[in-house]
Parts: sequence; structure tokens; C-alpha cells
Amino acid sequence: MDWLPPEWDGIRILHLSDLHSTRYGKHNQRLAARIQRLNPDLILAPGDLCDRFVKNGDAFLDLLEELDGQFPIYASIGNHELRVEQNAPEDYCVFRETLKKKGVVMLDNTSVLLERKGKSLRLYGINQPLSIYYQHGTLHNVADYLGERDTSYPAVLLAHDPRWFERYVDWGASLVLAGHIHGGMMRLPFIGGIYSPDKTLFPKYDAGVFTKDGCTMVVSRGAGDSRPFRIGSLPELILMTLHTKRGDL
Repeated sequence: MDWLPPEWDGIRILHLSDLHSTRYGKHNQRLAARIQRLNPDLILAPGDLCDRFVKNGDAFLDLLEELDGQFPIYASIGNHELRVEQNAPEDYCVFRETLKKKGVVMLDNTSVLLERKGKSLRLYGINQPLSIYYQHGTLHNVADYLGERDTSYPAVLLAHDPRWFERYVDWGASLVLAGHIHGGMMRLPFIGGIYSPDKTLFPKYDAGVFTKDGCTMVVSRGAGDSRPFRIGSLPELILMTLHTKRGDL
């Protein structure tokens, strides 16, 4: 990765997406133990940590209790956060306030500088409207939400919806972390994802690593339950190690 400063070589990032209020063991102890064994330098979570069907994010809050501040955590907004905010605003307010108290940095069309050995990256989190998710809308311009990219630093983008990869590239992202598609919910060997939550057949960006014009996007199948089903698309955590000299991930 030519954009990655040498000081960031070897950084280990846990990509945690689409937990959907799923628990692994009591109070999410099993999930916490797995993350502790992986021992990342930081956790990046691009949305759907809560779930519109249960109308809260208590499972993620349980995970935070178990992790007890061991890892820096940065998160962005997914469509389920927007639905919970719409349908259960008081619960969502409690969820957001608790995240803040637990030290989770929520990037809601905002950004933050991350420093390592004196060199910084800028981490962004985009929050697109529900209309783009559910009414076949289009994300025309990332800058409408995030403003122009700060060209002083490499840009890492938490973007729940991977469908707009070309827009993220045009805006200037160096690395994009996404989820939302649940691996296509149903996957077949040599074919990939069959059906996405937005009712698209054979979604283009279903899961895995995609590259375009020097930008890399990593799409997670998601760590939690897939609504309404998962067939051949197991939930996952992704541990990424970024490299400068080898130019890879």
C-alpha cells in the first residue's frame, strides 16, 4: 500500500461489522475472548452494531463490557442504527450515550486523526440517508456528507454500504471498510453472493477485497445474524494487517 506511512507498517485492524445485536455466549463472552486472542491494535466497526428488530444495541454494549477498554474502537452508522433511531429514539439515545461513556468514537459524517509513531491517518465515517438504502436511491457525491477529503493525510473510510465503491474512490479514499451485504446471504462456490439485503441478485461487492485506482475496499460478511437468513455465508471477524513495503494487506 503505497499510501501507508512506514510508521504504520504492520498495524493490525479488527474489522467488526453487522453484529446485529447477536450474542456469542452469555454477555458476548465468547466473542470478546476471540477478539482478545486476536489482539488487534484497534477495532473499526462500519455499522449495524444494533438491530432494528430488537430496537437496541445491548449485545454490542455487552461486548464492550467484556473488552473493558482494552482496544480503541471507532464506529460508523449503518441502516439499522438509522432504523432504531427512527423507531425507538429513546433507546437509540441511550445506546449512543453509552458508547460515548465506554470510549467508542462514533464517526457520523465526521473524521478523526489517528497517530502512530508520529505519523497520522485521517479516519472518516459516512452516514448516508435511509432513502439510499431502501428506495433505490444513489449516493452521488461523498463530499456532500464528508466534505472534501483532507489531502494532508491518507484517508481510511468506514462506509457501511459497499455498493458505492467507485464514489469512495473518486472522493479519494485509500482504504474502505464496509459490510451490509452479509456476503450475499446465500453463497455458492465459484459464484459468490446470490442475494443482498437490498433485494439485489448477485451483488457486485458481496464480500472480500476489492481494488480500484490504488484504493482497497474490504467487505465483511458480518459478525452477526443475517436477516432473514444465511446459507453458505458464515459470519466472520476480519483481522487485517497493513503493510507498506510489500504493498499488500
